[in-house]
Amino acid sequence: MAALLGLAACQQAATQYDAAEDVRAFIVAVREGDQATFERHIDRPVLREQLLGQVRAAIGDQAGPLGGALAEQAVDQLIRPESFQLALERSGAPGRTPTAAEIATQLRVVEGGQVCLPRSQDGPCAITFAERGQDWKLVAIDAGDVNIGSGRGG
Repeated sequence: MAALLGLAACQQAATQYDAAEDVRAFIVAVREGDQATFERHIDRPVLREQLLGQVRAAIGDQAGPLGGALAEQAVDQLIRPESFQLALERSGAPGRTPTAAEIATQLRVVEGGQVCLPRSQDGPCAITFAERGQDWKLVAIDAGDVNIGSGRGG
């Protein structure tokens, strides 16, 4: 049994270190406002649907069809580097850009083999990444961590 636990821990560490370089590239892109690199490190369709789900849950049916269309436009405008600054601050990422090794120690392996940067050691995930081919891409974020009023329209 101890051998199985040790193997699982090694597999988790390998996953964390595998994802850390891509997570770091995402962090750098957000901090520098680098749209091209940001796009390479997100799964836009999945992220868009995930954010839309949160927005729709927040506004409910009371907004009607117009509200749904506005929600879609708002989400499309949100998915840009400037909007994700708050998520990074709340994820516990230090003010300076951490190294991949530092990021790996902060990452938590979650369901489906995804990894997330939690708000605190035992806290909820702020941002979540999934392996897509050879890369790790952002697939989920807590919509409360997205800064709706920042930056310019996209």
